[in-house]
Amino acid sequence: MFGVETVTRGLTFGKVLAGISKTLAVANQIIPIYQQAKPMLQNARSMLQALQNFTASNNPREKKVSPSVSATKKEGSSTLPTSSNAPTFFA
Repeated sequence: MFGVETVTRGLTFGKVLAGISKTLAVANQIIPIYQQAKPMLQNARSMLQALQNFTASNNPREKKVSPSVSATKKEGSSTLPTSSNAPTFFA
């Protein structure tokens, strides 16, 4: 069923050349795209790390309270977190 005669009857030089031509056409389209995307793919790890560092530094929830604020708290008074940009209503 799959003898040498069956394979050679369906395989012609024209079909081989057509297959090679199609393969080269696809390769000629893909190689420039790969060359343009390669630096971006190589730097993706450093870009993600920089993004994580940026978001961590801008996250207000991660700001720590200094020990001097908690040590100077008096009984009966409440300490509200203040920002330098926030207005002062009670002095």
